[in-house]
Amino acid sequence: MRRNAVLPICVCVLVVLAGCNALPGSGQPEVEATTEEQPETTTGGPSPIEDALPRGLSASGVTDASEFAAAHEEALAGQSYTYDREVRVVADDGTELGRWSQHTQVGSDRLRFNHTQTGTGVSVAGVAIDDTRIYTNGSVTFWNASVYNRGYRRQSGRGFAENTFNSEQLLADVLNASETTVSAVERDGEGSYRVRAASDAETFTYNAPNGTVELNATNITATALVASSGLVRTVTYEFDFVRGNVSGHRTMTVRYSDIGATEVGVPGWVAAAKRVTGETRQTLADGLAPGLNESGVTDAAALSSAHANYLRNRSYTVVSNLTARDLDGAVRARADRVRKVAHDPLSVVSRSNVTGEPRRIGLYRYDMAVWSSQNDTWYAIERPNGTTYQRAGDDRRPPLASRTGRDSLFVLFSGLNTTLADTEDRGGTARYRVNSTGIRSPDALASQLRADSVRNVSFSALVGDTGLVHEYAIEYTAVRGDNTTRIERTVRFTALGETTVERPAWVDEAENETESETTGQ
Repeated sequence: MRRNAVLPICVCVLVVLAGCNALPGSGQPEVEATTEEQPETTTGGPSPIEDALPRGLSASGVTDASEFAAAHEEALAGQSYTYDREVRVVADDGTELGRWSQHTQVGSDRLRFNHTQTGTGVSVAGVAIDDTRIYTNGSVTFWNASVYNRGYRRQSGRGFAENTFNSEQLLADVLNASETTVSAVERDGEGSYRVRAASDAETFTYNAPNGTVELNATNITATALVASSGLVRTVTYEFDFVRGNVSGHRTMTVRYSDIGATEVGVPGWVAAAKRVTGETRQTLADGLAPGLNESGVTDAAALSSAHANYLRNRSYTVVSNLTARDLDGAVRARADRVRKVAHDPLSVVSRSNVTGEPRRIGLYRYDMAVWSSQNDTWYAIERPNGTTYQRAGDDRRPPLASRTGRDSLFVLFSGLNTTLADTEDRGGTARYRVNSTGIRSPDALASQLRADSVRNVSFSALVGDTGLVHEYAIEYTAVRGDNTTRIERTVRFTALGETTVERPAWVDEAENETESETTGQ
C-alpha cells in the first residue's frame, strides 16, 4: 500500500522549518514516553459490550477507522486540551538518529495555541529538526525560530488550522489496518478500551523542503487507549523503515490531557517577539511589498508567505519550464509543467512532460498527469509500455506551500543576496524587479535545487505590491554526482482569478481500470 504521510514530518512545523529550508507550514513525531503512565488492568470475562463501544469499534476490532477518528474529534469539540507528541528515530545498530517533542496548549475556541517544539538530529525523512515556539491568539501569531530575521516573526491571523492538533487524520490512517483488536481495560477506575492495529508493509511519501522523500515501512503497529466517549487518551505508532541506505525504527506517541482544564497562557518570549517585530515593522514601514524595500528582500518569510496568502483563495495557473544543458551547450533534458488550481471546492490538475535524460538532474523520468479533488488524487504515469494509474488518498493532494511555490521562494529569497533593480509599470500597478547579487546560503540553495552544489547563480523575480511573485527565472551551474549541468528555469503565475479546472477524461478510465483490477474482471 502507498500512503503519503499525513504522518509526515511534524505537525505544521518540522516540514517547514527543518534545516532552515522552508517556512512554517506541516508534519509529525514520536519518541519514548516521558510522563509516567497510570497502570492499566485488563478486565476479565467477555469481550467488550458492542453497545458501549465508541463509534467505529466492535468487539472483533476496528470496523470504520474514519468513524472512530471522528468520534475522537467530537469528544474534543468545544474543550481546551493539552497535546503532547514525542518521536524517536533509531538506526538498526541502535544509534539515535533523531528525537523531538511537541507540547501544545489548545484553547476551546481553537483560536489560541501555545506551541513548543524541541529536538535534535533528523526526522524519519532525513529532515533536520529545529527548535520552534509559536503563540497565537487568533488575531496575531508570533513565531520564534532561528530561521527568522533576529529570531522572531509576526503574522496576522491564526497560525494554526482549527484541526491541526486533533489527530483525526492520523487515527483514520493508522487504524485502517489489516489486523485490529479491541479489548476492555480499566484505568484510574474507569473503563477504557485498548485498540491495536497491525499492517505488514506500506510505502510512505513525506513532504520535505526540497521535494518529497519515500520510505518503505514494515512491521507497522498502532496502539490506542480509548475512553468510552471515543476520546483517544494516547496512541503509539511505530514501524521499521528503509529510506535509501538508511534503515531503522521509528516510534511516535501522542497524548491528550487536561481536557477542558487547559489554560492557554501567553509565554514570556512573546514580549521580546513584539518588541523585535515591532521594530522591524517600523523599519520597513516604507516597504514596497511585505518583506521587500528599496534595498531588496529584507524578510524572505514575510514575502513568500504574502505570495502564498494572495493565492490562497484565488484560482491560478502555474507554468514552469526547465532546460538542462551540458557545459558545451548541448541540451541534456527539458521539463515543462502546467498546473491549474481552483477553489470551492479545491481542485488541482497538472500536466508535466520531460525529454532527454531527466533523471541525471534529479527529475522524474516519465510524463505525468495529476488530478486532485476534495476526495482523492489520481496519477497517470506514461511509461514506454503504456499508461498506468495510481490512486492516493486526500492527503496526497499538493499542500498550499507546494501549490503556490511558497517554500521554494523562501529558500531562493533567503539563500541569495538581492537588490531592487527596477520598478515597472504594468497597467498602472507597480511591479518590482528583484535580482540576485550573490549566494548567501549555498547548502540550503543546493538542497532546494536538488544538487550537491551550485555556482554562478543568476536569479530575477517580478514582485507586486501585495507580495505576489508574478514570475521568476533562475540560472545556475549544478553539480550532481559526476554530472555538471547548466540549468535554466522559469516560473510564471498567470490567469489569476480566471483559471477554471475541469476533471480530466482520463480519470474515468483510471477509475474503471482500478475497479476492474479490484473485482478481478
